[in-house]
Amino acid sequence: MQKLDGRKCDGCGILLHPSNTVELCPECANSVWVVMNIYENGSEELSAIYRTAEDAKTYVNTLRYLTDKLNQTAENKLVRFEVNKWIIG
Repeated sequence: MQKLDGRKCDGCGILLHPSNTVELCPECANSVWVVMNIYENGSEELSAIYRTAEDAKTYVNTLRYLTDKLNQTAENKLVRFEVNKWIIG
């Protein structure tokens, strides 16, 4: 995001130097937030990947109402969601 005195990271909002041309600071550029589905038998499944924690939490909140409907007919019921930060190498 362009600011008068430089750039702000689109991920965390810290101020970057005016000479930087990136939209994300090095920490945000190398990390993502993942949403994992956790099932009653202990298995895990990657559900979604987001750039910010807020986007991941919003995704989880929108899916919560569907969980009850899906679990009515599922053999392996969805127990919970986990939001984790992963570092990209």
